[in-house]
Formats: sequence, structure tokens, C-alpha cells
Amino acid sequence: MSHSSLRSNTAFSVWVAALLVLVPHLVAQQVSRGPADPLAWGNNNHGQLGDASFGNEVELTDVVQCAGGWQFTLALRADGSVWSWGWNQFGQLGDGTLVEHSQPAPIAGLAGVVQIAAGDKHALALRDDGRVLSWGQNDLGQLGDGSRTNRAAPAPVAGIQAAVAVACGAKFSVALLSNGQLLTWGDNLAGQLGLGTTGGDSLVPVTAIGVPSIQRIAAGGYTVMVIKNDGTVWGWGNDADGQLGDGGAGLVPLPVQASGLASVRALACGGSFTLALKTDGTVWACGNNLNGQLGDGTRTLQRTPQLVLGLPTIDALASGAFHSLARDAQGRIWAWGANVYGAVSSGFPNDSLSPALVPGLGRRSGIFAGHSHSLAVDPASGVRTFGQNDFVQLELGNTVPRATRWGRVERFACGLEHTLALQLDGTVRAAGANSWGQLGDGTQTIPFLYPDRGEPITCLGLSQVVAVACGDEFSLALRADGTVWSWGNNLRGQLGDGTQLTRLVPGQIQGLTSVVAIACGGRHALALRADGSIWGWGRNFYAQLGGPPSQWQLVPIPLPGLTGVVQVAAGAEHSLFIRNDGTAWALGQGTYGQLGNGGTNTVTTPTRVGTLTDVVSISAGLRHSAFLRADGRLWSCGLNDFGQLGIPGVTQRTLPMLVPGLSRLRRVACKLNDTAVVHSDGTLWTFGDNRWGQLGNGVSGHDQRSFVPVRVFGIPRCADVAIGGAFGVALAAGKPLERF
Repeated sequence: MSHSSLRSNTAFSVWVAALLVLVPHLVAQQVSRGPADPLAWGNNNHGQLGDASFGNEVELTDVVQCAGGWQFTLALRADGSVWSWGWNQFGQLGDGTLVEHSQPAPIAGLAGVVQIAAGDKHALALRDDGRVLSWGQNDLGQLGDGSRTNRAAPAPVAGIQAAVAVACGAKFSVALLSNGQLLTWGDNLAGQLGLGTTGGDSLVPVTAIGVPSIQRIAAGGYTVMVIKNDGTVWGWGNDADGQLGDGGAGLVPLPVQASGLASVRALACGGSFTLALKTDGTVWACGNNLNGQLGDGTRTLQRTPQLVLGLPTIDALASGAFHSLARDAQGRIWAWGANVYGAVSSGFPNDSLSPALVPGLGRRSGIFAGHSHSLAVDPASGVRTFGQNDFVQLELGNTVPRATRWGRVERFACGLEHTLALQLDGTVRAAGANSWGQLGDGTQTIPFLYPDRGEPITCLGLSQVVAVACGDEFSLALRADGTVWSWGNNLRGQLGDGTQLTRLVPGQIQGLTSVVAIACGGRHALALRADGSIWGWGRNFYAQLGGPPSQWQLVPIPLPGLTGVVQVAAGAEHSLFIRNDGTAWALGQGTYGQLGNGGTNTVTTPTRVGTLTDVVSISAGLRHSAFLRADGRLWSCGLNDFGQLGIPGVTQRTLPMLVPGLSRLRRVACKLNDTAVVHSDGTLWTFGDNRWGQLGNGVSGHDQRSFVPVRVFGIPRCADVAIGGAFGVALAAGKPLERF
């Protein structure tokens, strides 16, 4: 089960980090044109790693049940222990902390468990002695302990000693007792506690009214459904989308019978829809259908149960917030509904309006679903997961490099949540987020209807490209003829076409010729012309384009005060330059010392970066900058809250400082709060933020930042590297493709 808003039953909020994005820049020498293998790691919530897969095999055997909440996962093993992983802000992992973790870990103090259930951010465990334990968020009393205090470790629910089944809604809980009594507690906004009233909440278990002889229970976002001993189905709570199946609508605080359902043996409740499995193996569905979760080939809401067509004989069901799963008698898994995070599987390009076989799973003994992710269990081989992985609820997955499907790549550029790959033939491929058309294939993501791209696609109309760059949500390409092409988000004029209109396919920026290099900041762009002049456009709030600050610049303008420039780089709100004498210069936001001029003020004309000389490469992050000198040593300045300067014991530097322990470097790339460098021996090193596994060292989490360089696993010979909002891609020269 998972959450669905009463005020917006067709949408849900996705928790993502509010990340700004900057573009990694290469050193002066070019990567030789030759075969290299792309690998990627880190956050893949929009498919920006380009491996066409959202799935992972969890190394946890003897699993008999899984439960998924909003970005966290629980697993019950045959020995009665419970394991957890994923998001943990409210203590929903039950490990006594609020620290998320990407690998399954046992919950201490839980033994003899026979069933588990997960709500949005809380969980229940039923023990073999009939007692129920709860943990996680408790703002509406969903833990049933008489308080509203969140709890990070399991504790008994007050007064329950003979339970035989449990279920969780978004923020409420249900327990069926051995005498047939049904207890509910927590949120009652839609009457889902079954008390005959709507509104309020209950901090302790109370008895639901009016449904005797209950055989099975299920809970959705704000709905409870039960099967009686006679095989009929009854429900109460939110019926706004027809999920109770009685043909009505509105809030229903007392049980009503679902129309036409008999001989039902199993139920699954989604955010605002219901699935029912009959004893003859047929599946019936009702409720919200915006994403095709009813499996009838349409997006039309159904207020009474309808047969799901195209399925063989089914013996198990599961549902997420907006997607459905079924296991057939042969153990194969079928899926339909929302696929924006790959929860239906990476084999489908969009939502699946009808059931389709999930590829690559083989035969599985159990299926389960979280809010936007899915789990298929085999007791012997483990748990296969696929779908949303923002908080690593799918397990380790992306914290070490793995092979991708980019083809023959010369170099990469990474945006906030999208990636461009310049191919050896001069074309450009793209993957990841596409909400602003930044992938350049003529399409645009519509949330919950048309997903982002996990499989790289070809940008339209581009050939003879020699360089690419990515901003937050826009993209640039430089062609061999010196012209610059742009596409994606244009609200700040970052496409340079004189408008603020989004463009879904690449278009040439008029009046900009003889360009030899390009760079993108968060929402501004720079172009270096052959005569050494710099042109800029887009956001200019901190004067990152030079001159007095302004909201934006819709067409390219020359930046004053610099000549003889040979390289450019752009941060979120600042710009960097190297002149032909080897000195480095900067302008724009200097609040955190990222300009390296000794101050923290905004600078409207280029200022020299310290006393650095012989600078051969520059790169800029969110609030930091890095400078690679000809001797192979790295200098950095700016904010160091995540360790992105690579200098332990320093919180901020307004002048460049030598990064200790690094020498003989030949590449540097910065993005957001991270830095990556390539050593002359081909090893790849990273430092900074690691909440999403973007350091590529096999771990992730808020407490896994690194103030010193760490070696990236699995890339013995790195040819090139680029990093994005919270992910990385690298070209591994001469290494066979492997998946990690």
C-alpha cells in the first residue's frame, strides 16, 4: 500500500534533493578517439545513468515477504527476522536511528515475526504470539501507542495480544484479531477507521463497526477493504475515485459491499484503486485509472469492478500507489500502470495500460510493491527490485560503477538529472530527466503519463558535433562549423534564442559563430570564440555574465574585461576562465569564496583567482571551484561543507589551497557538492557529498561524505569522467563491459 492525497488523487509528491547543476570541463588536451566503455553510478531516479535498468538483485535469501513504503523497504525472512533499507527520516527502518542505508540490515529486537506491513513512513510487525509492534512516523497516531511521537525502534501497540493479520494505509493501521474483531488506529480523514464518522484520528486501537466474519484485510491510501468468509468484498473510507467498487463516490465511514464480487480470495489496495483476485484466477479492478493501473487498456476511472483482460490464471496480487502486479500460476510476473520510475519494469517505454510480462525475472514465489517500486521474491536466490530508488530503497544498486548502453562515446556532459553523450560519429545521445525537453528528441516528460528516458536516445538534427554541455534542465552542442545549438528549459533565456520558450529539439543560436568551446552553469551559458572573446546568456542575477546584475539575458552578449581566453567553466552562479598566460579569472557570486579572490562579494568584472599560474584546467561546482595546474596538482576554493574541496579541517576557503595527497592529475570535474579527478595512471578519485552513492566507492548516505579523495571502484583505467547532480559517468578505456 501507499499514499494518495484526497485533494489530488491523481498525483503524488516525489522527494528529490533540490540540486543545482554545473558542468564538468576537461583539461586542455583532448581524449583520443578510440574505444572506451561507459560506466555510471549514483542517483538514477530519472534514468540518467543510461543503463536502461531500474532493477537490482538484493542479496538476501530465505525471504518470505516484503513490504514497501514511501521510499523504504522491509523484508521478512523465514527465521522470523525483519530486515530494512532505504529512507529513514522518521525512523521507519526501525534500527534506532534516522540514518538511511542502502543495504539490508536486521532490525534489532524483532524475532518470531510472521507478517509485516508498511505505510507511507511507518511500519507494523505481527509476531507469532499475536502481538503487534510498530515504528516510524506517528504524527496522526498511526503507531497506536497513545502519542504522536515518532519512534525509530519497534514497540508494542497498546492492548493487542491476539492479532492474526495487519495492514497499513498511508497514515493509519489495521489489525484483525483471532475472534474476528477489527481494530484500527491513526488517521480518520476519510472515515477509514470504520467508526461511522470522518475526520480526526485515534492514537490507540479502536473497534471498527459492522463487518463480521472477516477473512482477509487490505488497506490503501485512505481505504480499508476486507473479504468476508462468504467471499464477498466490503470496504470503507475514501471512495472519491470509486475504489470501494460500490458504484458510489465520496467519503464512506461505514462498510459498503463491492458490486458483483464473489468468491474473492485476495485483495490489493493502491493509492486510489483496488484489485481483487477470484478463486478462478481472474483479476478484477476498480477506482482511479489515470496511469492504466486497472489494466483495461484505458485511463478511464471505474466505479465498479471490471475484469482485467489479457492475464493467464493468477495466484497472487500486489499494488503500489499507481501500479499493479500479478503472479501467474507458473511464477511469472505481470505488471501494468504507472512506469515513471520503472516500477512496472524498464521494458516498457511509458505507462502500461494493459498487463505485460515483466522481462528478466524468471519464476518468482512472491510479489510485493512499495509506493513506486516493486519487489519479486525467490526464497533461494533473493529479492529482485525495480522502480524508484531515490533513497536506495532498491538496495545497493548504483553506489559502484556499472556498464551502460551509451555506445561508442567520446565524452559526456551531465546535468541535474540528465546526461548527454557525444558519440565518435559526431551525433549526440541522451538519457534521464526530460521534463523540459532537455533530451532533444522532440518529446517532453509529463509526470505519471510519459516517463523519463532510461535507455539512451538520439538527439534530433545534430551531426558533426565536437562538444556538449548541460545546464540544470537545458543542453548545448557545439558543431565543427563553430555554431552552437540549444534545447530544453528557457525560462531564464538560457537557450540564447531571444525568447523564453522551451524547445524540445536542438536549434541554432543565431549570431554566434566561430565558437571553440562551450560551458553551462545552472541557468546560464558561456561560449568561447576563436578570437579569445567570451559570450554569455541566460540568468545574470549574480553578474555571472559580467556587468551589472540583471534577471536574465535572452541573447548572447560579449563579456567585458577579458581577452586571450583559452578555456571557460560555469558554476551555479559564477563563471571561470583561463587566459593564454596560464592565469585563472572569475566573476559572479562569491558568497562562499568560490571566486578565489580572497573575498566573498559578488564580482561584476573578471577578477584574478589568487596568484595561481600555469593553470591548464578549471571546473566549478555549486559553491566551489577547482584549478588543475600543469604540474598535475589540484587547487580548490569555496565552501567545503561536504568535503568538496578535498581539504580536511577546512570549512571554507576564499583563496585557492593545494589539495593534499593528489599529484599527476590529468582531469578534473566538479558538480554540485562533489569533485572527481583522473590520475595519470587511469585511476579515478572522488570527494564530497555521497548521499546518493555519487562517490562511486560502494557506500551511500548522509554520513558518507568524504573530505579526502576516495578511489572509485571498478574502473582501473579511466579515460574521462563527468559528474551530474548526484551521479557520475566515466569512460573506462580497454576494460570489458561489466555490471556492478
